[in-house]
Amino acid sequence: MKAILAILLLFTATLAAASDGAVSGGGGRVVICPGINGGPQSVQLLDLWEAKAIFNQKETLATGDLAADVNMALIALKNAYNNRYQSIINGVMVDGQDLVFDYMQIRAQMFLSSNDQNVIRISNMTFDLTDDADELGRPTGCQEGQVVVYDPNDRIYIAQDLYVQMSEVDQAALIAHEAFYAWLRRYSNETNSLRTRRAIGYVFSGNTFSLNLPNVPKGATVCRSSDSGLAENIIYLWSNGTNASTGRPVYSVFFNQVENTPLMGLKQSSFDLNPPADDAFFSNGEKCPAGVSHQSTFGFPPSGPEEFDRGLYFRFYCHNGTLTTSIIDTRPGAQGPTEVPVTCNF
Repeated sequence: MKAILAILLLFTATLAAASDGAVSGGGGRVVICPGINGGPQSVQLLDLWEAKAIFNQKETLATGDLAADVNMALIALKNAYNNRYQSIINGVMVDGQDLVFDYMQIRAQMFLSSNDQNVIRISNMTFDLTDDADELGRPTGCQEGQVVVYDPNDRIYIAQDLYVQMSEVDQAALIAHEAFYAWLRRYSNETNSLRTRRAIGYVFSGNTFSLNLPNVPKGATVCRSSDSGLAENIIYLWSNGTNASTGRPVYSVFFNQVENTPLMGLKQSSFDLNPPADDAFFSNGEKCPAGVSHQSTFGFPPSGPEEFDRGLYFRFYCHNGTLTTSIIDTRPGAQGPTEVPVTCNF
């Protein structure tokens, strides 16, 4: 069932700005490098620098029209988050990916507007760096700068001296970053900008998110966390034929949500069972053989830029007749690695 939020989103700058709350002052960060041969310094959004330097992505999204580039980015981003919420906008109930897009448009318009009272552009001031970036590094000889910050009253401050030195595409990426990060902070309690930055780099390299959610078959094994609080983990497992080369059973695993948050990019994966004990995990479940001690970990190690939530693993442990299952979270930016027990309906 979809969770229904009784939240009235109004198309007013004041209420839209007050809706998110500051997260350690969160906001966009840039990489500032000296100019070549005494030329002007370059100011590039951290998201796009990481996309090029770390993930070898090439920047392709640019029309020269700031509003058009922002809109194209939001369209490409709207399926990054599998939305389960509903909300009322201008008297109309909006849900699914339409809500993601509409919400981001509201946030982006605040930056695109020249007279929004909640966006304050300041010159001759250097903002302190926020603590929500979890970045891997920066180019040698360059420094980082904070181009956007949020104060305790949820007003948005822009370091105008840096902003005007950014290219049009970097400005568009910054606005898309702030719009998407606002969504993730509100609906996923996101505490760092890592997923946001990777998503922005991905779409500004010409890519578009697609849900492509698997059709979980009736009777699939469901594994849930035993946490009685808001954080809930849900995983589905089901038989998916046999490996043509080995003839061994193949199973699919789908992380529906982790810590009550849908995943980005990671849709579905298959794994072969390892003989001999893994077969018993699925065929016998709780009938894990007495006197046997065996564990297997199936998961998704960190990989390419399109797999934003890689670093998740599903662990089976059979010990003296007792089978335990858990999620291991080693994703970049996670507070871990952490291991959370889950209960499966084998």
